[in-house]
Amino acid sequence: MKIYKQIDCFRRNLKFWKFLGIYPLDIDWPFYSYYSFFFILLFSITYNVIFTINLYFLPRHIDNFIEELIFYFTVLAAMSKVLTFVFMSDKIKDLLNILESDMFQPETVKATKIIDSAKAFNKRYWQIYMGVSATSNVVHVMSPFLTHLILKVELILPICSYSFLSDDVKETFIYPLYFYQCIGMHFIMLYNVNIDSFILGLMILIIAQLEVLEEKMSDITADFEDEIDFTSRTKKLANEKLNLKLNKALIHYDQVTQ
Repeated sequence: MKIYKQIDCFRRNLKFWKFLGIYPLDIDWPFYSYYSFFFILLFSITYNVIFTINLYFLPRHIDNFIEELIFYFTVLAAMSKVLTFVFMSDKIKDLLNILESDMFQPETVKATKIIDSAKAFNKRYWQIYMGVSATSNVVHVMSPFLTHLILKVELILPICSYSFLSDDVKETFIYPLYFYQCIGMHFIMLYNVNIDSFILGLMILIIAQLEVLEEKMSDITADFEDEIDFTSRTKKLANEKLNLKLNKALIHYDQVTQ
């Protein structure tokens, strides 16, 4: 029997997870754990630590403070998602394996259509989310640099002011600091897109499984009504068959709710 792949709607998510160092499945490369550690340390934890230090030294001008505070909580939320994936990688791996188990394989054409529709929604949502997020991020972080190149105005750091550094230090290292912020924010955008879309995708697949369960229960009820006028012996066999289907549906429901 050919296995129906449900998690292939997360194919793009899995590829980005591998690049971003949060891939929960087995991987052949023996140095991936080191790559993952240093990538997350450099572009998530260190990025957040710098934002935290900057808040302490930030001048208490309400407009600037609120703007950088918003970015700070965005970075903090992204780091919490990353650490969740790191520390719960085994559970995420088990979850992906469960979705591919025999219990969640569609048994009818209607069930296959229901899951196909859910998968199509997940793929389309990822494309829209990634397109909007990438465009917004590129415009935000690159517009100061383009303005600097074209109009020769002073280059301003696009995300965080790094108030704990002196003006001379920032002026000397303005380009490395600028591109570190741009690259870091781009990776945070990728974390948000590929984790958020995965969580929503799981919810959509769960709803699809509940619809499949509804179809199973409807079929069980229809079978019972068809068998109700049979002889007592036939009724006994029919009841055993219906009980088997009902038990299977209840196990399916238990797996979905877990």
